[in-house]
Amino acid sequence: MDANPCGKTPAGSVGLHSMKHRAKGSYAGPPLKNRRGASVSEHPDARVKPVITVPPVSPQKQRRDGKIRVLIADDHPVVREGLSAFINRSRDMKVIGEAADGHQAVQLFFRYCPDVLLLDLRIPILNGLEVLHSILLRDPTAKIIIVSTYNLHEDVYQALKAGAKAYLLKDAPREELLASIRSVHMGQIKLSAKAAIGLATAFNQSRLTKRETEIVRTMAAGKSNKEIAAALGSTEGTVKVHVGHILKKLAVTGRSEAIRTALERGIVHLTSD
Repeated sequence: MDANPCGKTPAGSVGLHSMKHRAKGSYAGPPLKNRRGASVSEHPDARVKPVITVPPVSPQKQRRDGKIRVLIADDHPVVREGLSAFINRSRDMKVIGEAADGHQAVQLFFRYCPDVLLLDLRIPILNGLEVLHSILLRDPTAKIIIVSTYNLHEDVYQALKAGAKAYLLKDAPREELLASIRSVHMGQIKLSAKAAIGLATAFNQSRLTKRETEIVRTMAAGKSNKEIAAALGSTEGTVKVHVGHILKKLAVTGRSEAIRTALERGIVHLTSD
């Protein structure tokens, strides 16, 4: 499989050199026969000419109308229908596909090769960050806009860190979304005012390590230090040290307050969009 199907000739297509070679009389197909069923020689003077198949055009070249091609990935049908309706009313863009989960989003991205992907972070099977990683690993030039219900500091930070080109809220004005699609299509990075504030806040806050993040998420699930230690293959004493660091970094005094702050920042998610 190609590392980036959106940037290469589709597998199985006939290259230009191959087409020219076949046109000169070299035939690689089954034995040719005349009307009576007798075999026909492959001699260059033979009058039977090989059939030349024109290679399929890759999706990124199928833009005769010049419109920005948009793929929508959101698990709510009403949201997809609403986005699709007003995007298709725009004169310079069109929706080419819709995905209801993260797995579909990745599949449809490499099937249709859209100019811009609108992606919800809280999408099932593969979440938004996992979709970002899966697509950008194969196509680093992919232009992806996160459209989320939540303006959580950690969400904004992690999305942009993963490679998203924009972060917008679902309650943003329609024209702001359309303007963001155009900007991202032109290679720019776009943030809503609220998301920009969230990103600045995230940079100014002490960041939890990967293990500390894992522990605070387990705390939110109601696990004790002893249960967390057993789950992580660690000791209860080590977990207590991590919890102390978590409380200090989140500037809180207890576990309940730490969980609430982690929810507010987007470090922990208990519900889905």
